Amino acid sequence: MKRNFKKNFKNVMAIVAALGMICMAGQVMAAGDTDDVIFTLDNPPYLAITDISDPATVALNTTDGVGTSQVTAMWTVTSNSGYDINFTSPASNLKADGQSNTSPEFFKLDQDAAGNDLTSCDVLATEYGIEIGGSNVSTETAAIWGGGNAAPAGTSANLILALQATNSPDLAIGNILAGDDDFGATFVQLTAEGTSTINDQAGDYTVSVVLTATTDSDWD
Repeated sequence: MKRNFKKNFKNVMAIVAALGMICMAGQVMAAGDTDDVIFTLDNPPYLAITDISDPATVALNTTDGVGTSQVTAMWTVTSNSGYDINFTSPASNLKADGQSNTSPEFFKLDQDAAGNDLTSCDVLATEYGIEIGGSNVSTETAAIWGGGNAAPAGTSANLILALQATNSPDLAIGNILAGDDDFGATFVQLTAEGTSTINDQAGDYTVSVVLTATTDSDWD
């Protein structure tokens, strides 16, 4: 009897061990786990002023020595991101005393009766307007500043205000973004209007402005 009991006990334990192996194997086969991965591509902002349309020479439409005329220039700005604009006045612009003018205004050197250039200048009252163009372009706030091309009324001092400054083009226009069908191209049109008086000598008046386009911080 003892021999048979031991034999049966061994058989039972063998069956339990086999079942245990089957259960463990079943658990391994049924177990599952997942782990995801996120791929990120950093597409850096691209920004370039790719083309500048130089304004033509325009004569003042004067009556009795008093006249007003407008000249428009256009920059093509290509970007895959939003950008802001501001303008500056180069040192080549001169005030009435012949010193550098921080505000861009039409000017010419005075001349004496013999036609010799003097160090003083005649300076015209100058106003500006800006329009943002492009078939699908969008702006954060408005597409014009200072009355736009049709009726420039922005002062030369306000034209060169810093980004986000009160009365600046940037604050009025905000972020500029090309539409999906624009191939990144947008247009910044600047119109300058000069007004002469009988006290302003005849001749060619010039003014220079510098456009700076800056990628908006949200796209850095």
